[in-house]
Amino acid sequence: MRRTGFARGRLTTPWPMSTVAAPVRDASGVVAALSVVAPSDSFPATDYAAAVRATARAVSRALRADAEEAPAAG
Repeated sequence: MRRTGFARGRLTTPWPMSTVAAPVRDASGVVAALSVVAPSDSFPATDYAAAVRATARAVSRALRADAEEAPAAG
């Protein structure tokens, strides 16, 4: 995941499913993951990986922006 920016997985039972996931980060580091799961027989992993990574980056940017705009506690 560190090299590509996403992880791939595959499940064979009870149904053949595949997944790609990408980390969501805030200012402190990884706080969540975003993933897509779909039937393996029609799973364009490269296409899904690009979309999942782009979406995870957008969520990460929004989290950091929200943190910067939040008033200081206290």
